Amino acid sequence: MPPDTPPSSAPEGAETMQRMVALTQRALAASAQVQSRTVAQATGSEYSLMDAATLSRAFTNVWAEMLSNPQKLMETQIKAPASMAEAIQSFFTPPEDSDVKQSRDRRFSDKSWDDDPAARLYRDTYLAFEAAITGLLDGMSKDDKDHLRVNFYTRQMLSSLSPSNYLATNAAARNAMLETNGNSFLNGLENMLNDLDRGEGRLDIATNDQQACEVGKDLATTEGEVVFQNELMQLIQYHPRTEKQHAIPLLFVPAWINKFYILDMQPKNSLIRYMLDRGHSVFVISWVNPDKQHADKDFADYMTLGPLAALDAIRALTKQDRAN
Repeated sequence: MPPDTPPSSAPEGAETMQRMVALTQRALAASAQVQSRTVAQATGSEYSLMDAATLSRAFTNVWAEMLSNPQKLMETQIKAPASMAEAIQSFFTPPEDSDVKQSRDRRFSDKSWDDDPAARLYRDTYLAFEAAITGLLDGMSKDDKDHLRVNFYTRQMLSSLSPSNYLATNAAARNAMLETNGNSFLNGLENMLNDLDRGEGRLDIATNDQQACEVGKDLATTEGEVVFQNELMQLIQYHPRTEKQHAIPLLFVPAWINKFYILDMQPKNSLIRYMLDRGHSVFVISWVNPDKQHADKDFADYMTLGPLAALDAIRALTKQDRAN
């Protein structure tokens, strides 16, 4: 073997293959879960994130309105092919280096979108089509619900068609896959499967590192305990941090979208600890994560089972008729 021959990558290749097999098995299981959820939504036994009937009616109404005033539609039909023709022409006659400008669209910021003629064609054709449809949407934009629905979902569909989303048309993604022996692709697949697992068949895309912090260890470290609970919340009472406390207790009611520990992130920025250090007796509501069992709950339930129930429990515990 020549001295400059790189060492064998067989162990690394075997490890990648094992990982691929494991992820394929997970993908098959996830596919079954997605199909089961889709059937449940179609039969009405599970809540769907999109009301297909309402959306279909919105597109029908907007399309009928568009046909009644076809000038804007005709302008789009003329403009889009012309722009696409320019994109195709640039494939055969590439621009000079001085004419190439880095795209302001962050989806196409990588240099490969300019260097690779095929990638440039995909990008420019897509952007021409997207600009034409977006212009059409902007021209008919109104504030009624049908137009808002059509505008929103059409833009989502346009974004999903971007060539930057697909391995076959994204040169940067292909290069990364080759440089990492396929691990960049497997990382993406694993992230998607984790999102499906978390959403139980629905793509619940993570926006943060779920393992970065542990409640009670890295945040929400102020000592306390649950002293009351019902189907919508738990009531936490925090341990005193001063020899004496004010007679009137203090109740925090976090917004439903937040967790109770938004008030107790770390000792240096904990509002709960700050109040305890100043002699207050502190209680906090921790809201339950609602699911289908809570589908019939309304604002009145959150009021009676939230702050009002908490105040009753505080009154019983502290023997005080008032609370802040």
